[in-house]
Amino acid sequence: MIGAAEPLYFGPGEARCFGWYHAAAGQGAVGLVVCPPLFHEMIAAHRSLQHLARSAAQSGFPTLRFDYHGTGDSAGSDLDPHRLDAWLASIHAACDTLRRRSGVGALVLVGVRLGAAFAAVAAQRRYDVAGLVLWAPVASGRSFLRETGALARLTAHDDMLAGLPEGAASASGFVVAPETAQQLTALDLSQLERRPARRALIVPHEDAPGAEATAGALHARGAEVETRALPGLSAMLRLPHEATVPTTIIDATIGWVRKLEVSTATPPTPPPHPRPVQLLRDECPQDDERLRLADDIEERPFAIGDRLFGILTVSTAPAPTRPAVILANAGAAYRVGVNRLYVTFARSWAALGFSVLRLDLGGLGDSAPTASGHENEPYSAWAVSDVELAANALRAQLCVQAIVVGGICSGAHAAFHAARTLPGIAGVLMLNPVVFYWQPGDSLELGDWRIYSELRDYRRRLGRWDTWRRLLRGDLRAGPSARALGARVGQLLRSLNTALLGQGTHDAGRDLLRMCGDGKGILLLFSNGEPGLDFLRYNHPGDLRRLAKCPGFRLEVIGTPGHNYPSVRAQHDVLERATEHLLEWYGAA
Repeated sequence: MIGAAEPLYFGPGEARCFGWYHAAAGQGAVGLVVCPPLFHEMIAAHRSLQHLARSAAQSGFPTLRFDYHGTGDSAGSDLDPHRLDAWLASIHAACDTLRRRSGVGALVLVGVRLGAAFAAVAAQRRYDVAGLVLWAPVASGRSFLRETGALARLTAHDDMLAGLPEGAASASGFVVAPETAQQLTALDLSQLERRPARRALIVPHEDAPGAEATAGALHARGAEVETRALPGLSAMLRLPHEATVPTTIIDATIGWVRKLEVSTATPPTPPPHPRPVQLLRDECPQDDERLRLADDIEERPFAIGDRLFGILTVSTAPAPTRPAVILANAGAAYRVGVNRLYVTFARSWAALGFSVLRLDLGGLGDSAPTASGHENEPYSAWAVSDVELAANALRAQLCVQAIVVGGICSGAHAAFHAARTLPGIAGVLMLNPVVFYWQPGDSLELGDWRIYSELRDYRRRLGRWDTWRRLLRGDLRAGPSARALGARVGQLLRSLNTALLGQGTHDAGRDLLRMCGDGKGILLLFSNGEPGLDFLRYNHPGDLRRLAKCPGFRLEVIGTPGHNYPSVRAQHDVLERATEHLLEWYGAA
């Protein structure tokens, strides 16, 4: 239990889903089921949907938010068959779970983007859905695939799709299997068979189409549709560290549900010939707090006090005692990581005997903020103390002593400082760290940290006779491009000066050498062209040569570029290299 929310797994058999049940004070007549978007939009919207669920429960409406099967913390993967059927079945299971938990008779489905289309389709098959609230709805799966760029790559055979079945697509680092792409292409709200709900509220996206077509489709089926243009959806779906909570839309949604509740004085009763519901309540096992992924692997919620939350993946089979791994948030993405990579890591490593905790640091994901109340800070002052609390909790509950800390981007930064300062940390996995000593006020934009590669490029250009010959001939005039170049060089020099000023007290090479001397295993894994790699090569070439001779130190560069591992090949490479390091350094532990 984190605050007033309770984590749980629900649904039948191998289709178990993870969710949060937000209980409401008092007995209301209406409950909310939140249907999230998919892929990168799901990660971006996570915090906003958490705020929605919390506000709805505080307003008297019990709410369930959840991850579809094969997404987030739920069982399954992108390449499982019948994805659309599984996602719709997840909604039905969530509806049944909320009714069983809360006792409400009527439901409102709140869907976002593609989740809005799913909500409308699923509601056709239920008699208990009193209303739909659709944020930035996608009118068809084809338009969604076109927006994400996946439709144009359905037959691609480049590094993005290496190793996948023919006809697969990549949507911002997530995989769309051929069968799933076909199902989504056929999804079209204009083809609804019947009215999904009597009333609907649509909040259009400021920059994307879909609301008008969705409203027309619902109206044609006899629904009372209200469309309200409100700001906030575009900002909600930005990169997680930039995303903002659309409080105006949340307030409008709750106000609309409150009016709907008044008109839904009595719970709906099944019609004489009820619409078929894919998952009947008696077919669903009771919700619980464990997810069995295989005969010997399970996951469970892992709460640390009343503030920190994570998901723990463990092997239940007898195996050599190996360190537990803590994965800290990648940027402001919640604990599943960019492209759901942390889930892949955890389940793969648990099969090898490692216990893995996907940890939300304070103010990120589903962990509550510290006393400061700050949310969504990737580089927080409390990250190391949160890792320490998690490490102590793992030692107490799992009886392990050795802890390895890892992460991508800012998660690598947190892992570096945890390994640098905390006793009992056996090693560190740093994947694409951008900076080693981030300070408040430093930029969160990746491009602003490419100072070393750009300076090297400018130095190369200034060292060429052709540049000076053109300058002497007057070909390089002080026009707008030259002024822009000068401003950029000045910015780079200021950034470089700031970075170098910290070298007296903060020395990455020295700290890495000291950690190696303490016997810690260190993996530094970079994608090609990463600024963190340029930083080390520019400032610490001698230290890198000394580190290369240290047992347990490993510096790897994968050829596929991309800070967040957007290609399937990159995701495969980073998993393979990190697994090799864990087995090499800790396999016999």
